[in-house]
Amino acid sequence: MGWIIDSGGVAVIAHPLRHGLTRRKRGLLMDTFQAAGGQAVELVSGQQNPDSTRDLARQLVERNLYASMGSDFHFPGSHAAPGSMSLVPRTAAPPIWQHPRLVHLRDASPGLLAVG
Repeated sequence: MGWIIDSGGVAVIAHPLRHGLTRRKRGLLMDTFQAAGGQAVELVSGQQNPDSTRDLARQLVERNLYASMGSDFHFPGSHAAPGSMSLVPRTAAPPIWQHPRLVHLRDASPGLLAVG
């Protein structure tokens, strides 16, 4: 993760609900990731169970981790079209575009990263 952080980026765990981990093991993964310098977790990735998403959001809040999201689109014709994803639950987990390392991107591109 050092090269991500050293280059001004934010390390993110991708689609944590798709790794087949129990809640406890997912929490241990996030704890280890955070101890190594990670600061964000993909809260929404494509279509997923709303209850699992809310539980994951609670885990992010407990650890003060930022939340990212994505449709999990990889290529044309894949199962996930761009922009098709589960709803983002109300959560106190801050969105990744509010991370201090990324604020310059938001400020440089009005409208690209909506705040709110």
